[in-house]
Amino acid sequence: MGKVPEAVPLLRVGRNQLYAAINAGEIKAIRIGRSIRIPRSELARLLGLEPDQGAGPAPPKDEGRPIGGGRPTRERERADHKASVADARERGQAS
Repeated sequence: MGKVPEAVPLLRVGRNQLYAAINAGEIKAIRIGRSIRIPRSELARLLGLEPDQGAGPAPPKDEGRPIGGGRPTRERERADHKASVADARERGQAS
């Protein structure tokens, strides 16, 4: 998942425009604590790297909460962090 500031140059839009699109529901995003993350699949869809297959089914309840849905549980934040660390290690960017 990418942060909004990382997605701005990829999508060639302004930061405020991207936040507005997320808040309007035009772009799928997940809030992790105070951070807003955009799934890679959503970035790929926006960049035209995957065919747009519509909204599809709702994500499972344990995938964090959508924007405005409140703060995710501590367990969810830990799981997301572990997943992002594992992902970074796979790419050779361990921190």
